[in-house]
Amino acid sequence: MKDALEALGRARRVAIVSHRDPDPDTIGSAIALGLALDALGKDVSLHCADPVPESTRFLRWADRFSAEPP
Repeated sequence: MKDALEALGRARRVAIVSHRDPDPDTIGSAIALGLALDALGKDVSLHCADPVPESTRFLRWADRFSAEPP
């Protein structure tokens, strides 16, 4: 865990990649991590091969997901 935190601390850009056919937990977790990293000054991108489910499109940052790989 310490190594992962140190790597994130050094990173300027972070890509968060979700699994296919995402459920609300997946989208919410990716967004929460993205918001936390953004607050630390990181350039964050969110990615998922499949679209964000309709039920979670109201969430802040849900529109930032891209189907393109990072």
